[in-house]
Amino acid sequence: MPSVTTTVSVALCTWQGERYIAAQLRTIGAQTVLPTQVVIVDDASADGTWGVLEQEVANLRARGIEVVLRQQQQNVGYVRNFESALSQCCGDIVFLCDQDDLWREDKIETFLRIFDARPGLRLLHSNAQLVDGDGVPLQATLFQALAIGRRDIEREHCGEGFEVLLGRNIVTGAVTALRRDLIAEALPVADGWIHDEWLAMVAAASGGLDCIEAITTDYRQHDRNQVGAQRRGVLERALRSAVVRRNYLVAALQRLYALQLRAQQGRPLLDAVQTEILEQRLKHAQARTGLAMSLSARLLQVFREVASGRYHRFSNGLRSAASDLMP
Repeated sequence: MPSVTTTVSVALCTWQGERYIAAQLRTIGAQTVLPTQVVIVDDASADGTWGVLEQEVANLRARGIEVVLRQQQQNVGYVRNFESALSQCCGDIVFLCDQDDLWREDKIETFLRIFDARPGLRLLHSNAQLVDGDGVPLQATLFQALAIGRRDIEREHCGEGFEVLLGRNIVTGAVTALRRDLIAEALPVADGWIHDEWLAMVAAASGGLDCIEAITTDYRQHDRNQVGAQRRGVLERALRSAVVRRNYLVAALQRLYALQLRAQQGRPLLDAVQTEILEQRLKHAQARTGLAMSLSARLLQVFREVASGRYHRFSNGLRSAASDLMP
């Protein structure tokens, strides 16, 4: 069992969540190790979410759990709402929580056991079972849906999470817990970033990021997910990349600039190796967003970037290079 002296907070944000929030809160109240505190911030829901919260909160308090219940006066968006919830958490370990999932009963116990054994660990994320809106299992786990392979997992275990995350985010907030001291270092979330990926990046910069392959959560996929996980076929991915590739690459470049600015301010503090990795990542993003319209010129630019090795280091290798040849 984990240490009885470790306190646990849950940061839970809601918005238009009346359909699922009661079930989620009941799984939190049924944990083998109960949280010390649950902080719930509702983002100005217009449905019956608030009434459900008031009813279910009474059950949590009856279990001896401190509950902080707040409501935004106007909608601020899920990133700022999570910032608000995180800032009110006082536990040693803080779990991020979505409104529509279902926690396995030993989720907190599983995470705490690992945090207790590894004092240098700052943020831990796990796998999840994808389920539909009714909680029926789908034919994929979260890691499978996000194409998180053995190589990604081993690199996290080896402390290479910073470079992994510069290529793509593989951390999902619904299956994430972190040490509270990370919150003060990371907040406010850098411009253009989502709260969970930014927290993971800051943790990775200090070598404090890792994952476990255990299934700790049933992760609902439904038509009102703000951020979800879906497996796409080859054709769908190709069509999607042709439509949104440019906007995606421009947004990624802006996020990297925001990371560079925060790193220059020491939050996160990067060492010389990490600074060089970030500079190489920026060069790759600049190259991909600066491709010429002329096919002949574009071919030369892509060839040079392939020769640099950065397509394989930070993107999907030749597959990304081929997509960049499209106008």
